[in-house]
Amino acid sequence: MSLISQEMKTTYLQRRRTDIEKCRSALSMGEFDLIARVGHKMKGNAETFGFHSLETIGTELEKAAEENDPANISQLLVQLGNVVDELSPEGEVSSKAEY
Repeated sequence: MSLISQEMKTTYLQRRRTDIEKCRSALSMGEFDLIARVGHKMKGNAETFGFHSLETIGTELEKAAEENDPANISQLLVQLGNVVDELSPEGEVSSKAEY
């Protein structure tokens, strides 16, 4: 039995959507250190929630930020958004939603 509730997992995924926007903004300003920190935190805590794919993306995002690789960061942020959408319960607001 998992000690992590579905509500906690949903909150975690919502925070990753916030991280995507934060990283996009940081990327536009060349703030690679912030992106590296987000990736580092994600790789460290994703496993707790059983989201191994997010752990992998976090590792790759941190590395891309350390290498100042904006093209790879952009691709990883798209991938992150797709994975978060796939992991989110149906009916949640998608990170790709247009308002």
